[in-house]
Amino acid sequence: EKAKAADELEKARQAEIEARAASLLADEAEQMRAAQANAKRLSDEIKEANDEYLRLKALVAVKEREAKEAKARNRAALERNREADAAAASTEVPKEATKSKPKKKTSAKGAGGEGRLALEGLSVPELKARLKAVGLRVGGRKAELVDRLLDADAE
Repeated sequence: EKAKAADELEKARQAEIEARAASLLADEAEQMRAAQANAKRLSDEIKEANDEYLRLKALVAVKEREAKEAKARNRAALERNREADAAAASTEVPKEATKSKPKKKTSAKGAGGEGRLALEGLSVPELKARLKAVGLRVGGRKAELVDRLLDADAE
């Protein structure tokens, strides 16, 4: 009977060991499934990041090409402006030949009674509007517009 009890005890221990082993195997299998799912998720994230990198790389290439084209257009426009300035400079009449009368610097007041400093503080469009209002020519540089207003007031 002792042998039978010892044999049953041994079977119970063996069953317990097998149950623990089965539990450990199940836990390990669950951990393996979780690790595989995590690896799949990470693989998907890496693929998405790589796709985003390639998209951005293509976008950068497009922007660099556009910038290069814009730079070339700007260079061409600058060259056209230089050529136009050179052509205009070669056909310009000297200022002395276009002056009809000497400037009068004696008056410090312009059309409307403002002083030189006040007129110089105005923008070119404002000066042109004042010249137009008194019936004077509106072309020229800002200093010429101011002088013209001062001359008009002096007369």
